[in-house]
Amino acid sequence: MSQADFEEHIKQTVNHFKTLRPSVVRIIANQDADGIAATAILIKALARENLKYVATIVRGVTPRLIEELNHEHYDVYFFLDLGSTTLSVIEKLEKKNIFVLDHHQPETAGNHIYHLNPYLYDINGTRDLSAAGVTYYFAKMLNEANKAYAYLAIIGAIGDGQEDKGFWNMNQDIVDNAVTLGTITIEQDLRIFGMQTKPLHKALEYSTSPYIPNVTGNEKQAIRFLEEQNIKTYEKGRWRKLKDLDQEEIKRLIIAITTKRIGSDENDEIYGPVYLLNNETEDSLFKDLREYSTILNCCARLKKYGIGLAACLGNQKAREEALELHDRYRRDIIESLNWFYNNKGKQGKVEEGKGYLLINAEEHIRDHLIGVLCSLISRSNIYDDGTVIIGLAHGLDDTTKISARIAGVNKNNLNMNYILTTITKPLGLTAGGHSFAAGTSIPQEQQQAFLIKAREVLITLQTTENTIKTL
Repeated sequence: MSQADFEEHIKQTVNHFKTLRPSVVRIIANQDADGIAATAILIKALARENLKYVATIVRGVTPRLIEELNHEHYDVYFFLDLGSTTLSVIEKLEKKNIFVLDHHQPETAGNHIYHLNPYLYDINGTRDLSAAGVTYYFAKMLNEANKAYAYLAIIGAIGDGQEDKGFWNMNQDIVDNAVTLGTITIEQDLRIFGMQTKPLHKALEYSTSPYIPNVTGNEKQAIRFLEEQNIKTYEKGRWRKLKDLDQEEIKRLIIAITTKRIGSDENDEIYGPVYLLNNETEDSLFKDLREYSTILNCCARLKKYGIGLAACLGNQKAREEALELHDRYRRDIIESLNWFYNNKGKQGKVEEGKGYLLINAEEHIRDHLIGVLCSLISRSNIYDDGTVIIGLAHGLDDTTKISARIAGVNKNNLNMNYILTTITKPLGLTAGGHSFAAGTSIPQEQQQAFLIKAREVLITLQTTENTIKTL
């Protein structure tokens, strides 16, 4: 199997879709930035073909969802950024033409389903191609003019953590398409959200990717940090931005941030390629594709999927609402970090064991933020490389949201999805995700049982030679 084989399969799938000519295409997509970007690509491609659509953003495919879809009267269904791990459930969608465009490890190839997944062709869906990327290849084979939407595929890939000082393989091909078309420009610059558009100290205060120890979350410390580097924060009646700094000041700032972050995740570089959308103004937060992706993820975590999708489709009001959501979201993140530090080491709240960390936030942190908090902690230098981080937070529906991450360098080649499954399976629960990040949602009444089993598994992980590694 090869990329050429995969592209041939996509072409055959597109040809089959063309024969259907549905009056309406039904789209079911995953709720994150990758799923939203994939949906935007498909919608734009369908519009070019004068085809109508109905789109729904969901958390996952469940038997209940399929039961509801079986009562609909559409003939063609697209599942974007989900479906590969639940093909046996989707197959119960009766008498439909089903297309699954996904990049997660599939359970099977699927029967009677047009299944496009890079893993089926020995292509790494965790690194080399996102669901938005799969959808982009489908769209451009449907109509060559859809190559213009390469930037959305890049946003999806960034949102799924597939950019690390650059891209690989099929993702890189998409980037090359966007550069050749003049859609994006790649520059080497500071990779901190808002650095181009916000005052320096505010960008540093709200910097969570990268996380800057003793600066993130503290405005006074951010100002002091800049002043210690002899970088003025206020000049000529206004707060300074990155564009106001000279080259020497930028060098000092990079060195100072790097020094602050010694021991942090090496993959979270503060300086490197920045992907800029050429048709956006310099002061737009949508110009930097990494920032664009962050805004979409924010909309997803706040369950404002429609706003994120509409923003991708160019709706100006939705873009303004998305920016407001993002500002609120980042304030919530800072509050979550403050709660973590105030409760660090406290039994029953932030439990620090050998090689693991259990964060039982309950109602103190919103459930959509627990994964973000775990990710931030994993990218800081607070805990040793390889520390397993599991966070829990209560939802509004009597459930507990659980997220698992690995701190720093994954020196033992641990698989978060497998570890979380090992904890949940004996309890009659399920989990899902990737090797580097996984999650689940459980009934609150099973939370204590989960914590007991988690300690048991994590302690065993540290005391035996048979570490749970990537399968």
